[in-house]
Amino acid sequence: MTPRTFIGLGVAALSVALVWGLQGAAGKPHNTSRAGSLGPVVDDPKEALEEKRFQDATAGLDFTGSAVRVTAPVRHDRTKALAAYKAGERILATENVWFTAVGNFRDAVVADPSYAPAFEAMSRAFLLEGDVEHSEKALKAALIADPHFDKAQFSLGLSRQANGDYEGALEQWNALALRNPAYPDTYARMSIASYYKHDYSSAWKYLDEAQRRKQNVPPQFIPLLKEAAPRP
Repeated sequence: MTPRTFIGLGVAALSVALVWGLQGAAGKPHNTSRAGSLGPVVDDPKEALEEKRFQDATAGLDFTGSAVRVTAPVRHDRTKALAAYKAGERILATENVWFTAVGNFRDAVVADPSYAPAFEAMSRAFLLEGDVEHSEKALKAALIADPHFDKAQFSLGLSRQANGDYEGALEQWNALALRNPAYPDTYARMSIASYYKHDYSSAWKYLDEAQRRKQNVPPQFIPLLKEAAPRP
C-alpha cells in the first residue's frame, strides 16, 4: 500500500471525515466562482441552476473574505436562530438538500451571528455540494463567533488536511489539544498529518499519545509509519 493510497484510507478510518463527506468533496469539482455576492454568468444550465441555488440560499452573507460575514440586518434573536438552526439540521438528517439547509442556517446566523453552531452546520451543508471552499469559510466564521468551539476547530483541521495543508491542519489540532486534550481523535489526526509532512519523530510522539488515550488509529497507519521510519 502506497502513502497515496493511504490518504483515502486514513480519512475513511476516522468516522468524522466520512460524516463530513470530505472524501466526496475532495473528489467532486466545485464552483470556485462563488467567491462574491454576485455570481458570474454561467452558460451550462446545470451550473446556472446550482449558482442560483447558492445565491438564493446565501442572500445576506458575504464570502469574499476568509470567513463568512453577515451583511443582512441582524436581529439578535437567539430564539429565531435556534428555530432556523433546528430546521436546517432536520433537512440535513432527512433530506440532504444542501441549499435548503444552507438557507436555514443563513436565517439562523442572520438572526444571531454569535450562534456558532449554525455556521458549523452550514459548513456541513456546503460539503453536501462538494463545496470545500465555502465550508471552510463557514468554519472560520464559527470560530470567530466562538473561539473555543472544539468541533469547528477539529473539522477545520480535517478540511486543511483534505486540501494537503498538513501544517495548517496541525495548527488547528495543536490549538485544540492544548485547550481540550480529551477531544476525540485529535492526537491520531496529528500523527497522520505529521507522517505526510515526513516529520516521523512527531508522528510517533502523537501516535503514542493517541494510543494512550485509546483514540481511533487506522490499523493500516502503523505499518506505514514503521516502514517510513522505525520507532525512535
